[in-house]
Amino acid sequence: MGIATGMKMYNSQLSPYATRCRMAIYAKDLDVEFLEMPDPDLEQEFHRIAPMHKVPVLIDGDVIVPESETICE
Repeated sequence: MGIATGMKMYNSQLSPYATRCRMAIYAKDLDVEFLEMPDPDLEQEFHRIAPMHKVPVLIDGDVIVPESETICE
């Protein structure tokens, strides 16, 4: 099992930026729960977390990281 716990990442299988982050997460063997883009009923919560309405967005407790390059670092 990975060294990190409790992290979640909003993800899209068709996003090359999210794919880049998934590859880094798998390579580092991190325990990250992948969340797909929310359905319209939950979309307001996603927009609060990600004002640019883009994936990937990594959530680790109270820390929200919206950029793939930063997530990969």
